[in-house]
Amino acid sequence: MRVGSSFERDIFISYAHLDNETLIEEGHGWVSAFQSLVRDLRAS
Repeated sequence: MRVGSSFERDIFISYAHLDNETLIEEGHGWVSAFQSLVRDLRAS
């Protein structure tokens, strides 16, 4: 189900919140970093 997306395809990332551990002390979890990277790549 597409909800307000301007892209032709959607990507679904499934993970347990416990798996989203931070990579560096003040950073975001690795899954959050991956999501940001995918979002940026899709936007370019």
